[in-house]
Amino acid sequence: MKQPIPTLTESQITRFWSQSTPEGDCRMWTGPRDHGGYGKFSAAQRTLSAHRVAFTMRFGPIPDGLVIDHLCRRRACVNADHLEAVTQRENVRRGSLATVVASGACSRGHLVTGENAKPHKTTVVCRECALRVSREWRARRKLDVC
Repeated sequence: MKQPIPTLTESQITRFWSQSTPEGDCRMWTGPRDHGGYGKFSAAQRTLSAHRVAFTMRFGPIPDGLVIDHLCRRRACVNADHLEAVTQRENVRRGSLATVVASGACSRGHLVTGENAKPHKTTVVCRECALRVSREWRARRKLDVC
């Protein structure tokens, strides 16, 4: 479980917002980012996730067991209107579906449309990929039985 975001002073809040800039509907973090592209903000002798700080300033503490989802799918966005507290499972599901919707293809490049989309663990695959995985699993299992 992540530690709660500490209460920030007025000067820390001013410094926080000075490290972001409007970009369309988003407010993009211009300060330091981690290797995954999420904004990082230093305050209270801690390094905090910028999107978690923005959410907490607007809506209050993040409920236990929930993570912050970027509805705009942009990791550096700190616009609180683009952030929602959801379960990790829902966050992963939304991210996978957004990738398929944006690209129109599964992770292997097969076209995914309507009924052809099938959720699989943390991604979405086309039926062709799902059948391939199933056949490979059965073939391995058949070899293990002999």
